[in-house]
Amino acid sequence: MEFGTQMLAQTMKQHIRSFSNDFRWIPELHNKNTLDIAWNIQYDRRPQGLLIRGDLTERFLGNQHLNQGIRQTVDVPRFHSHATLSYNPGTYGQIKHFYGLGVLNKRIRLRSDRSLISSSGDFHPDVNINPNNMDWKSDKVYLKGSYHYKQPSWEVDISLPLAWQRTRYADSALFSEKEDAGLLFEPHLRIKWELAAGNRLEFQYSRQNDFGSFTSVYQGPLLLNYRSIRKGNLELQHTRYQSAHLNYRYNNPVVLLFAYIKTG
Repeated sequence: MEFGTQMLAQTMKQHIRSFSNDFRWIPELHNKNTLDIAWNIQYDRRPQGLLIRGDLTERFLGNQHLNQGIRQTVDVPRFHSHATLSYNPGTYGQIKHFYGLGVLNKRIRLRSDRSLISSSGDFHPDVNINPNNMDWKSDKVYLKGSYHYKQPSWEVDISLPLAWQRTRYADSALFSEKEDAGLLFEPHLRIKWELAAGNRLEFQYSRQNDFGSFTSVYQGPLLLNYRSIRKGNLELQHTRYQSAHLNYRYNNPVVLLFAYIKTG
């Protein structure tokens, strides 16, 4: 992207490198039940260079009038791995049940640097900011049991996952390190009733945990463009919340009643 006037010129360059692979195998056991083995891997890297020249750089640089522009480099390689092993034993009585084991790993690195352009055209490190040198690691191991029970006029789905998760990030430039680890229980319940004349009532409840992402915790400021700067706060945000949904579908495509409740 490149644009300019007499007062401003901005150039942004980005190189995209990515790789992904999906593996899945569903063998049948001697008892006719099945295993489902899956593994997804993703790697993404998009190094970016941003160059800003012109009078607007004074908004970022204050009274450093000898500087004629800013050059910023950002690199955020990301690795994601999700492996699952699922077992479907079929139906026990009137209840269908399903069990799963999963391992989820995420690795993210954030590297950024910023230089100032002097009136002579030379590049000098910007000593007024801290460069980013952050590593983000998230690991999760979970067991999940899912159950389905159905009657002619109603049905129930219950999922009972139990997980251990650890999220850790560190910035060697700032000598900072944070970690959050513990057991998580995130149940999900869905009940559906088929009413008269094809009307339907459905209720859903779930409890979840959110550990945020690396975009909210890095400390060094990043230029998004010639007008915007973004900066994190180095605090890991662990949010626990519950949600409930109640839907009533009337046998009329125009009429729908919906309610939603969410608590933290």
